[in-house]
Amino acid sequence: MIGCAELELTPEMEDLIKDEVAKMQDPQGEAGLAGSAGPQGPQGEAGLVGPAGSQGPQGPTGSTGATGPAGAPPMFSVSLTARNGGQATISNTPVYTGSYSVFLQTTGAIAAPDEGTIILTPIVPMALGQLQSISWMEYLTAGYPPHVDIYLDNDGDGLADDSLVVEYAYNNMTHYTTEAPMPYGALLGAWYATFSDDGNGPVSVNDTCYAWLNSGASGPPSGSGHIAGTLAQWKAGSLGTFDAISVIVKIEIEVDNWVVQSNAYVDVIKVNGQTVWAQ
Repeated sequence: MIGCAELELTPEMEDLIKDEVAKMQDPQGEAGLAGSAGPQGPQGEAGLVGPAGSQGPQGPTGSTGATGPAGAPPMFSVSLTARNGGQATISNTPVYTGSYSVFLQTTGAIAAPDEGTIILTPIVPMALGQLQSISWMEYLTAGYPPHVDIYLDNDGDGLADDSLVVEYAYNNMTHYTTEAPMPYGALLGAWYATFSDDGNGPVSVNDTCYAWLNSGASGPPSGSGHIAGTLAQWKAGSLGTFDAISVIVKIEIEVDNWVVQSNAYVDVIKVNGQTVWAQ
């Protein structure tokens, strides 16, 4: 057997062999065409809400709105008057509402008489039949509560022919029958509506109230010469003298001292539910 001697390769030979081997391998092909785009993937989750932006500048002022309807015209003019030693003045304490009330006071001799009066004069002619209610708030400090006199014209000359008196003692009649004598249990030192201080009298003068004719006797209710009935009866003409078409010349809310000295504050006067005085 013939032995083979080991062949030792020189560096030059190794390089030559590598070159030959490289020539024998396939060369790299050209790059293929780009593939088409794949289908769209699912929508991702919404991102977090960002912080609020800064406040924008103030917008321009809008145009002025239309003028509202005019308020109801006044029903009465209001004035104050006093007789003899009476007083009728504006006061800033006590008040029921707002800033002022009217102070009515008598100071002279009993039966002089003194009077302190608030006068309501219709601006537009008003008949007795149109009168539904009169009310006021009163704060009595002495004597007898304010009453109301309704002056009426029957002959069309514009002057009062007589008046109807509506007062505390007869409205309701329990003041007169169970709380006599004068001032018939009237309460002091607080605001009350019209004749309602003890819960028995009405909160307003209305058709159910008892009214007596000023030219007749003031009382007693069953006495001779005392002509009286409810305002509804006067309007109906069933008591004579006046009826629903009698014209109101003025309405007076007052205190007097025919029997006792009286001091009272009056506020929020209303006729037919409409405020005619409150300040």
